[in-house]
Amino acid sequence: MRTKIIALGAIALVALAAGCSSATKIVVVGGPASSSAPPAVSPSPVASWPGPFSVKLDKCGPLSAADQNKYMTNATHGAVVTVTNTAMHQPASPQVTINFMNGSTVDGQNYTTPATAGPWLAIGQSEVLEVDNTFSPQDTCTIASYEVFVSGHMLAVGTYTAP
Repeated sequence: MRTKIIALGAIALVALAAGCSSATKIVVVGGPASSSAPPAVSPSPVASWPGPFSVKLDKCGPLSAADQNKYMTNATHGAVVTVTNTAMHQPASPQVTINFMNGSTVDGQNYTTPATAGPWLAIGQSEVLEVDNTFSPQDTCTIASYEVFVSGHMLAVGTYTAP
């Protein structure tokens, strides 16, 4: 599989993706062409993430009974992220992947509900999502990446990863 690394706006990315073969993987490493590459993700539980979605790590650690009920999970530990559509002009949904860290070592990764199931967020809309920690309750969290899906399409139109 060929990998293309690009820094384009969402409209150009969709057009590029439409012309690529199924053997080509498109990885987006920045926002619109006029912006610089995203900064490194801080291991802090409140690190922000740039791109067509704002992705903010709100919480990492124990989930209360109220959290478990709200996010419909049995997990006792996890990460809570807020995602906001800041640049996609059509309804879109991110699938956020979290690294669960033991010091500087990644214990494992997990991700939010598959984005193809929504929520479909219009520009300016936000949603709070939860990621189960199935590794160690002592783990810290960092945002590893997120993929963006648009309503009506089963394939991601962009992947944003840590530099």
